[in-house]
Amino acid sequence: MQRLNEFFDDEAGLMRALTDYVDPSSVAVAIAAARRIGKALQRDPLDQRRDLLRQITNRITVEPGLLTISVDRVALASLLIGTGIEPDEATEQHLSLTCPISLRRRGVENRIVIPGSNKNRDADPALIALLSRAHCYLHQLTVGSAMSLSEVAALNQVDLGDVSRTLPLAFLSPRITDAIISETQPAELTAQTLSRLANPPISWSEQADRLGF
Repeated sequence: MQRLNEFFDDEAGLMRALTDYVDPSSVAVAIAAARRIGKALQRDPLDQRRDLLRQITNRITVEPGLLTISVDRVALASLLIGTGIEPDEATEQHLSLTCPISLRRRGVENRIVIPGSNKNRDADPALIALLSRAHCYLHQLTVGSAMSLSEVAALNQVDLGDVSRTLPLAFLSPRITDAIISETQPAELTAQTLSRLANPPISWSEQADRLGF
């Protein structure tokens, strides 16, 4: 998604991609539509983003150290100007977008990592609030304002189950905690995924592996 976001924000690159398929008088409209799509790729639900990708991509190839996205120029131009376009056999119909990648093991699986993909992400208040709540529960137990999980639940007016699920997150490693606070955690680590983490490992290295660090 990051590479496509960069592409939709690159006016010169878009103009090169649209050459031969979009009339000069429609280029401004296409550029404006591309920017809207770029924003949609960042905020729309995952299923909608997948549908969009299927419309404009021909294939995605993963090779050692490199990911290549083949964009269908005809489908792209049709989407941006809102009308069907006939392919021209005399011109190259596909455009290749590339970005460097690395593979990082996560449990028994390998995960694709794009350098810099964790930077400049919008803050996730819910994720930070979840972590803060875990440390709040732990503090209440350690200073004696609550003597049991039930008392913590009563003190905070939450269900006992919420305390039981949330409290273990106070024992995440400093590396993971710092990443969440500084908003550099893996993109897939959200409040929802973290709250569903059952029995976080005690080992910091296992925590990192399980959470995609």
